[in-house]
Amino acid sequence: METIDYTHWTESAAIADAEAVLSPEAAQRLTEDHREQARMMKPQQARWLVSNFYMNQKARIRCAHQLRQASLTGAREFAGWLENQSIEGADLWASLNLQDELETPFLRVCDGRVAASDEISLAIKDHFAPIEGFELDQPPDPSTGSPSELVGWMGGNYRAIEARLKTMLGLYAAASPLGAWAMEQVGVGPVISAGLLAHIDLERAPTAGAVWAFAGLDPTREWQKGEKRPHNGALKRLTFLMGICFKYVSKKPAAYYGELVAERKVYETRKNERGDYEEQAMETMQGDRRPGKTTAAYKMLVQGKLPLARIQRRCERYSTKLFLSHYHTVGYLKVLRRVPVAPYAPVYLPDHVHCLLPPGFERHSTDVAGWKTFLEEQLAA
Repeated sequence: METIDYTHWTESAAIADAEAVLSPEAAQRLTEDHREQARMMKPQQARWLVSNFYMNQKARIRCAHQLRQASLTGAREFAGWLENQSIEGADLWASLNLQDELETPFLRVCDGRVAASDEISLAIKDHFAPIEGFELDQPPDPSTGSPSELVGWMGGNYRAIEARLKTMLGLYAAASPLGAWAMEQVGVGPVISAGLLAHIDLERAPTAGAVWAFAGLDPTREWQKGEKRPHNGALKRLTFLMGICFKYVSKKPAAYYGELVAERKVYETRKNERGDYEEQAMETMQGDRRPGKTTAAYKMLVQGKLPLARIQRRCERYSTKLFLSHYHTVGYLKVLRRVPVAPYAPVYLPDHVHCLLPPGFERHSTDVAGWKTFLEEQLAA
């Protein structure tokens, strides 16, 4: 998965990035009318574009994988041919270890092109020219009779459409003050921002908990067999991807939610080592989704500890839920022009005293008593 810093996202930069990877034959260029229509899209249209973006991305990745495998196969065939040229050639092949150098030209698949055999030959001749009496026969052409060029052409078109969709979704998100705020957060790009705008209706979400439940992040809501799904599947996938993005940017100093993932992992790891999750581990061992006995996850579960992947996902969900809570707060202030209710935990749980405010506010946190007063001041500003 690609991780891109969209902190300084701008319309001109997004359009320039899209134009740089596209050819006129691949996809029609976006006109000013197209960009204006993207800004004025309705939520259902944005949802459709977000879905199409991920479908094109998946197809592009599959094409790149096929090209990569075809390239590696060609490199191995060439290596076998080279070793059979002569005893000197086999010895030199073993001594120089040219495996990586041979594979590099074959792996130039970003533009859907597989290197021709003469390009490989020139690279090899530079190494074999000093050997007296060694002659390089005509190597096999891995592209002959191969559908690699067709697959590359398809991958290039998928990539072109993907870039166009990202541009349109970025324009849609930037047209909303809430979407613009979301894209200012490191780890949240135009696609996820547009998806959140398209899926979440703040008028129907009086609290941040309602957003969590709609995104499938409420553990008390179970989806039983034969029942209607209690959450939005597309939104749940978006929040899952957002958590992964927060993990990837966790080492960046400006990544507020990424840093929370790293901080939370220390806390969760300490609790796991202390045995606080032993009950959950035993429930997993007794369930139908028990891992195999040869896996590292099984070894940790039998010790009464959660697997490392489970701990990582808990950290990502923690950061994602806090982001959604802040998203709800900013949405009420900037879009609905109302002060949202205070978070549940500081109001009803005695151990929680402070409310964390969204990034960009003058204050980092406040108590429950000052929550409404502070946000009213922000609303009036």
